[in-house]
Amino acid sequence: MHNETLLAIDTSTHTLYVTLQHQGILWQSVAPVEKHANAINTTISTLCDAAHTTLQDIDCFVVNHGPGSFTGLRVGLATAQALAHACQRPILSLANSLIVAYQCIQTDARIQQGDTLAIMHDAKLGEVYFALYQVNQHQIPVSIMDETVCPPSKIAQVLQPVNTFRCGPAWPQFAKHIPASWLSTANCIPAMQIQEGIKNINLNTIHQHRQTLSPASIMLDYYHHCQAQGLAINTEHASALKPNYVRQRVAETTEERAAKQAAKHSNTSQTHQPQDKAQ
Repeated sequence: MHNETLLAIDTSTHTLYVTLQHQGILWQSVAPVEKHANAINTTISTLCDAAHTTLQDIDCFVVNHGPGSFTGLRVGLATAQALAHACQRPILSLANSLIVAYQCIQTDARIQQGDTLAIMHDAKLGEVYFALYQVNQHQIPVSIMDETVCPPSKIAQVLQPVNTFRCGPAWPQFAKHIPASWLSTANCIPAMQIQEGIKNINLNTIHQHRQTLSPASIMLDYYHHCQAQGLAINTEHASALKPNYVRQRVAETTEERAAKQAAKHSNTSQTHQPQDKAQ
């Protein structure tokens, strides 16, 4: 419902995207940052002041859970988690690739039910994050291949370009690694150009602003689209929120660190255990 107050956060890149929805208006902030941690709380406070609302009024938090910048994701998810926990509100976490896929569906009239969307982001180290979606009857992207990290040269091996649209900012960067025949057949959707600063958007006229919506605003648009289609919105408790790094070995989980500490303690105990004297 447009009467809800929602806060969306995207810290998956070097740009901080935060959008606050209140009384049918989206307050969208776009700001390049060196460190998300230095700006995110101030940005949220600024948007709340502009909309004349408070964090306690927020009904649901929405956050991009990745893949993306390792440090950026940690800051965004930790902030959403802390706020949702403090306000006792649910969280909706969305994949970076789904956000891009949904925006493409809403902005490109060529995309029809049954078409495939191939999403690609730069994963650094000469690799890309890659995912595949198919458009369903509700104009929603449904995952047919979860995000994976791989060399760009492998992408042409996983699908045929027929009825496929190339989406995401990394396609031009890695075009030389993709067969020319594949590129000439698959349709390309240019990346959105989003202006910096704060702007307010009326939800009733959001279709007029789709080319300039930030990822945070797109997440809220997706939220409302699902509601309008009568689809379930799978929110979760703050304690269940986890980042989707894709590169699983980037960092150890809390459980892995605890297991290592336990194993280390066990080995130490065994090492110092008195040995039986020889008979």
